Amino acid sequence: IDKIMPGVPESTPLTQPPDSVVDRIYFVINNVSAGNMEAKSAELREVLKEDYHNWLANYLVQKRISSHANLHGMY
Repeated sequence: IDKIMPGVPESTPLTQPPDSVVDRIYFVINNVSAGNMEAKSAELREVLKEDYHNWLANYLVQKRISSHANLHGMY
């Protein structure tokens, strides 16, 4: 994250979801496309409690957005 946002402290604690939820999130994100965005969004809302929003944002920035420039529009 320092490369993307240098000097910005990580001040928000991240609550890691249970492994079953993480696996589901990874599956949904790996299979999202422009054609199924609404359905995949609904799937995420089913499993993603508010406690995990910061974790998901961190995951998206560090693992997905930073390395998948071709998908920035979708993310």
